[in-house]
Amino acid sequence: MTGFTFQPAVKTQARLRMAIEGGPGTGKTFTALRIARGLVSSRPALIDTEAGSASKYADLFQFDSLVLTSYEPDDYIRAIAAAEDAGYELVIIDSLSHEWQATLETVDRLKQSERNQFAAWREPKRAHNKLVEKILQSRVHVLATMRTKVEYAVENSGGRNEVKKLGMAPIQQDDVPYTFDVVMDIDLSHNGRITKSRIAALADKSIEKPGEELGKKLAAWLAEGAPAPVPTPPTEPVPPISGGNAASAVELRARAERDRTAVPLASTPDAAARQALITRCVHIWGKDVATAQKFMQDRELPKAITGWPTETLVEFEQHMTDAALAKA
Repeated sequence: MTGFTFQPAVKTQARLRMAIEGGPGTGKTFTALRIARGLVSSRPALIDTEAGSASKYADLFQFDSLVLTSYEPDDYIRAIAAAEDAGYELVIIDSLSHEWQATLETVDRLKQSERNQFAAWREPKRAHNKLVEKILQSRVHVLATMRTKVEYAVENSGGRNEVKKLGMAPIQQDDVPYTFDVVMDIDLSHNGRITKSRIAALADKSIEKPGEELGKKLAAWLAEGAPAPVPTPPTEPVPPISGGNAASAVELRARAERDRTAVPLASTPDAAARQALITRCVHIWGKDVATAQKFMQDRELPKAITGWPTETLVEFEQHMTDAALAKA
């Protein structure tokens, strides 16, 4: 026995990971703010590495900015964490290229004291990878801009080496674009071309002056599917419930009653209690998706379970517990 188990793949609701690439004057910041306005209804947070230049759009968009003066990976990590802790739904990183330039400068500095030139990469690369992981694991939407540069290659033609222009490439580590769900290039006419997409409807599309409409399409795609697991873990591990027998139903009932006693939502409607309830509801949803979806559709509830009223979450938990008992 390997201990590994395959399960049917299920699309879950998700947070956006999108990159906008372009040269100077293409409108990366402006485009990011427009997409953000279509994606969420609340004010986004913007991490500004361009000496506060994003604030020049404050008369057109509502957003809160944090100006970075140091571009180490840890600076970005702490800025993203600050946006999460403040309750923002979306953070714009403008731009991510400064981090990679700072990382390369650190490597160059370390190479002067390292005998092994490859060893100079060890710590900077580890710090960079932590930032990539933070972007992937963030509980908010992440929309990052990246500068581009002309990319060249040396090719041998007829015994002679020739330098050929390959096109534009982002100023970042080569594999960073793989981090994102959607990557879009912006040209000098402010039009976009999707170069990578996990959204089939957007693959290889050219979009004239992308903005709010694109943001709405992204929001709709991200909201499809079962509720995503809540990042905050339960106060205690929840063991798997074996299905199809009376013992499992009794276990489910006992656990539900114990949790409700531990966190009495009716008398303690605070954020921690609600979060605990959402965590339990997400766990229960995964045990019987068909019943959960019918509950949602019958009551015309939004797809995001985090948007349900607390009393509806309590009703859902009870409904799913009763349904499990009925099937036992």
